[in-house]
Amino acid sequence: MCSPLLPGPPAENLSQLLPACYDSPECKQSFQDVFGPCPGKFCGRVTAEQHLEFGASSIAVLSVECGRCPRGYWSDHYACLPCSERPSLYGMLFLIYLA
Repeated sequence: MCSPLLPGPPAENLSQLLPACYDSPECKQSFQDVFGPCPGKFCGRVTAEQHLEFGASSIAVLSVECGRCPRGYWSDHYACLPCSERPSLYGMLFLIYLA
């Protein structure tokens, strides 16, 4: 079960800080300093990938509330991030076993 673990000010005040960048170490650290971690292995805050000029992209956090990460995303306990790596051999064999 995912529920917010936000210490400090109520969510209404924190929502003024969004959207927040989450694509560089400095952005991640400042976001994690303000927002607490989400409980659960697959819980995080909703993100969106913004495509910029010249093929670059940026990730922005859009939600204050913790929730279930959508399919194709993984959680670092703070935000839901898009899966960009291929599954390992063990992961592929496990998925085939489940099917």
